[in-house]
Amino acid sequence: LISRSLSITMPLFKKKPSHETQIISDNKEETSDSSYDRMEDVEKSTQEIKKPRVLTKKEKRMRRKLDGICWWMDDCCKIPGTDIRFGIDPIMGLFPVVGDVGSYLVSLYFVYRASPMLSRYTISRMMINCWIDCAFGVIPFAGDLFDFGFKANEKNLAIFDDQLQRGLQDRATEDKQFVCCMILGLLLLCLGSVAAVIGIIVLIVLYLSGNL
Repeated sequence: LISRSLSITMPLFKKKPSHETQIISDNKEETSDSSYDRMEDVEKSTQEIKKPRVLTKKEKRMRRKLDGICWWMDDCCKIPGTDIRFGIDPIMGLFPVVGDVGSYLVSLYFVYRASPMLSRYTISRMMINCWIDCAFGVIPFAGDLFDFGFKANEKNLAIFDDQLQRGLQDRATEDKQFVCCMILGLLLLCLGSVAAVIGIIVLIVLYLSGNL
C-alpha cells in the first residue's frame, strides 16, 4: 500500500516545464544562431579583404623617383594658415607659353619613366591628364588658377600606384583590351570615312546631273 501511494503521489511533485523556461531556451537557440551567422560574415569579410601587393625593389625605387617629381611639381609649397599645397607647376605657368611647355615636358618625363611598368591603357590615361593640364594651363590667368586645382602629376602617381597593386596579370589583360578597342575604333573610323566619301560622291553626281 505504501509503495502504491508513493507511485500515485510522485507525479504530483514533478515540476512541469513552464512557459518562461521554453522562451529562454528558444532565445538561447536564436542567439547562438545569430552569433554563428555573424562569425560566418566575419570569415567571409576577412577572405574578401585582399592584402596589399608587396612591391619589388625596382618598383619601390621607381615609386620614390616619381614621388619626388610629384612633390616638387604639385606639393612642395604650402599657403600659411591653410591646408592648400602647391608646387612649382603653377609658378611655371606664370611665364606664358614657356612655363606651360616646360611643365608639360616634366609631366611627359614622369609618364616616360613610369611607362615600362604600365599597360598601354594606363599610359593613355596618364597622357590625357598631361594634355588637359597643358591645354587649360595655356589660358592666361584662368590657366594659372586651374593649375592650383588640377594636379596632373599627383593624379598620375595615384594611377601608377593602382596599377602596381593590380600586378602584371591585369596589365596584360588591359593591354589586350586596349589593343582590341584601338582596332575597333580604327575600323569604325575607316567605315565612317568610306561612308562619308560615298555620300560626297553621290551628292556631286546628283548636283552635276541637275537632280539636286
